[in-house]
Amino acid sequence: MATLFQVQLPGLNYLPTERNRRKWRLQKNLRDTLMQIIRSRLSSKDGGYGNDLLGLMLGACASDEQGEASSLSMDEIVDECKTFFLAGHETTSLLLTWTVFLLSVYPEWQERLRNEVLRECGTDQCPDANSLGKLKEARNKNLFLYTI
Repeated sequence: MATLFQVQLPGLNYLPTERNRRKWRLQKNLRDTLMQIIRSRLSSKDGGYGNDLLGLMLGACASDEQGEASSLSMDEIVDECKTFFLAGHETTSLLLTWTVFLLSVYPEWQERLRNEVLRECGTDQCPDANSLGKLKEARNKNLFLYTI
């Protein structure tokens, strides 16, 4: 019976099945979380919206309120945030998957990275990105070999 509901028939997404209700709850939670982030950014706009992607989109939305040409609506900003969030999740998981694969193929590099992490993280201070040179080198090599 489960395979019948996995087939995408028109209208099945609108039936209140347990799977659809769960999907709707997750979509609402994601939208509410993104709206909370956007509202907090809008409320602290005195110093600008920020120089990240969300700040640029909010700046485009604010230009619309000032009578300029319409760029992005709030719904479009939320949808763009979802897109970048999910795309970033996918690429990060692929990067980690290939890294684990390469470390299993090259155990000598795995040992080098392990020693470096133990050496740097064994102290009371949190290491910064520059103190983990071999880890950075392994990440860059992975990105070079397996472009995501």
